[in-house]
Amino acid sequence: MLSLIAGKQKVKRSLKELMEECIKVNSEPGIAEKRPAALSGAPLFAVLLFACLFVSLFALTLNASPAHAADSGVNKGVPWRITDDYDLILGEEDKTYNLGDLAIGTDIPGGQKIKRVYSLGKLIAGPKCRLFNDCKSLTSINLSSLDTSKVTDMSYMLSGCESLKSLRLSGFDTRNVKDMSFMFCGCYSLESLTLDGFDTGNVTNMMGMFHLCEKLKRLDLSGFDTSSAENMVSMFSDCYALADINVSSFDTSNVTDMSDMFLCCGALKSLNVSNFDTGKVKEMNSMFDGCKSLKNLDLRKFDTGSAENMSLMFGGCESLTNLDLRSFDTSKVKDMSFMFEGCKEIKSINLSSFDTGNVEYVDHMFLYCYALKRLNLSRFVIGRDVDKSYMFDHSGIKQVALGKNTMLNGCNQDKYDTDIITGPGPWKRISTLDGKQANGPVLIGLEEYTGSAPGWYRFLSPNPIKLKGKTVKIKRKYIKKKAKVIKRAKALQVTNAQGKVTYQLTGVKKAKYKKYFKVNTKNGNITVRKKLKKGTYRLSIKAMAAGNNWYNKATAGATVVIKVK
Repeated sequence: MLSLIAGKQKVKRSLKELMEECIKVNSEPGIAEKRPAALSGAPLFAVLLFACLFVSLFALTLNASPAHAADSGVNKGVPWRITDDYDLILGEEDKTYNLGDLAIGTDIPGGQKIKRVYSLGKLIAGPKCRLFNDCKSLTSINLSSLDTSKVTDMSYMLSGCESLKSLRLSGFDTRNVKDMSFMFCGCYSLESLTLDGFDTGNVTNMMGMFHLCEKLKRLDLSGFDTSSAENMVSMFSDCYALADINVSSFDTSNVTDMSDMFLCCGALKSLNVSNFDTGKVKEMNSMFDGCKSLKNLDLRKFDTGSAENMSLMFGGCESLTNLDLRSFDTSKVKDMSFMFEGCKEIKSINLSSFDTGNVEYVDHMFLYCYALKRLNLSRFVIGRDVDKSYMFDHSGIKQVALGKNTMLNGCNQDKYDTDIITGPGPWKRISTLDGKQANGPVLIGLEEYTGSAPGWYRFLSPNPIKLKGKTVKIKRKYIKKKAKVIKRAKALQVTNAQGKVTYQLTGVKKAKYKKYFKVNTKNGNITVRKKLKKGTYRLSIKAMAAGNNWYNKATAGATVVIKVK
């Protein structure tokens, strides 16, 4: 680059010097007499002028932008040329070409700068067609003469077409295609996609097919035949703007992997997957993860008997308010970590059929489920070696159902640095599983549960009882011959107590005078016996709140000062 700049500057200096010499030769007085006759007059001027023009043209050539690296050629038997507007023209009129595995973006020099593609002759795509892969500048395709009847693999065919805004492929012959994985992956600007007439009856791989179509808002796939499909991993993942998608006719009876299928489809408010046949699906991890606008999801027909991984399945579904998963067969599932993480608005999850006998990970399962208050864990069996770390962290769960076989062993083990649900306890049984009222037992922590008392257990919040002592003045003449009863309200202020309150005198500062005082355990009244001497007496009294089905029992203490004058 430095040598090119120096060359330009040198040419410019030479041009300037020649022009000055030309002017000088033809204008300086008496110069004509000194030069030879052969060079005098017009001929010399013409020579100098020609030299000036030559140098000027050479300088312009140096300054001009280079043309296309190669604006025509033949690649894999197909002639092509690129116009000044970066239009690519393939073939020649009235001729037929076999494209083989030609990929414009990588096989043709400057292919990533091409904006439009046209064909003159008939083009026959080979079995593996990645024709437009990585055509980053492509905005328009007109290949009405493209024959795709022999194609069996269209994976990555239009992947990386970052500038393409609309695409209509209704005329494509896809009847023999088996692989459409990542076909439109990375079409970041694509806003409209028409696939009417697409024959997908033989397609087995749809992995990442529309992955990262970030601006696509609507997708009608009601005509898709997915009866042969086996892989739908990340099929619509990161389609951030997708608000309307029709997959109601999908036949998923042969699909084995749906992980990340709708990952981060944040604009989806509704999704009809009620007809999905998921009997063979093993991987469901992150299937709906990040669908933050999804308000409801009907999964009552989901067959999960083959599922092994449900990690993050509903993670980040911030707008879901309830989930009925009673049909879920989780007997083979090994990973449930983060399954409902970030479901901030969910208030009800039916897990009554959940079998966790083979589960190895339930960590962070209900993390950030702030609105979830009640949960049926009656079929949960979670052994000591299962990772339960932060299983219920930052959740609002206050009530759980425990069955006769429920095991939550080791929920408070330091091995995973966690306390189950909202803390170690206590938890009180308030009813049986069929709804009959019960009164206990009370568990210090759910890991203490042995299965002997199935039912609904409620987390007992700390009792907020507060006790404040007062000062009471008594004239001795009133207790000289008989005892004096001080009403509790005059000596003690009790607030926020939950459950029945009882009272107890625990001590008097002057111990020998304790026999002169008595506190009624039921109502808290204080009796001052007769013949007590003048003086100031400090009584230590405690109040015990029994709690209820919402609050734990608790004790509060206070000092009552009695002055006898």
